[in-house]
Amino acid sequence: MQKNFRAIFGVGILIIGSLITTVLAGSVDPGSINDPLVTKSYVDEQVKLQVAAQVKLINNQGLGQVAPVIVEELNTGDVVVAKAGTEIILRSGAAVAYGQGPNGIPDLTAGVDVAIGAKITNNHLLLFPRDDGRGIKATSKATNIMVRGNYEIIRAK
Repeated sequence: MQKNFRAIFGVGILIIGSLITTVLAGSVDPGSINDPLVTKSYVDEQVKLQVAAQVKLINNQGLGQVAPVIVEELNTGDVVVAKAGTEIILRSGAAVAYGQGPNGIPDLTAGVDVAIGAKITNNHLLLFPRDDGRGIKATSKATNIMVRGNYEIIRAK
């Protein structure tokens, strides 16, 4: 009798356990936080949606837009005054750093500051961190530069 009671009690516990599991599992939405097992295609789709939302946000804030590169030809004595954030690359000809004060121009290619009045190396990227009148002055005819950002050209007379 006691063996039968134990067997019936054990079977009853198993049945109750499986009923509870079935009820709990049936109330969960697939793919929800309570059911984390999802397919690869679902994860890929969610990642793609997240990336698209971030790109849209960046573009709406103007952060994803890149200013165009403009090629300018300078003559001897022409000065290009760069605004804050402007980049200049001297492609051909010759030029020197232009400006007032103790600050030079950061040469990102060489990792140095080009002192005011010093020769600029061709094909080096110069970055102008402030709108303080710094720029470059052409010292040869037919000097070509590439510019990205805001700038002003003061032509020699």
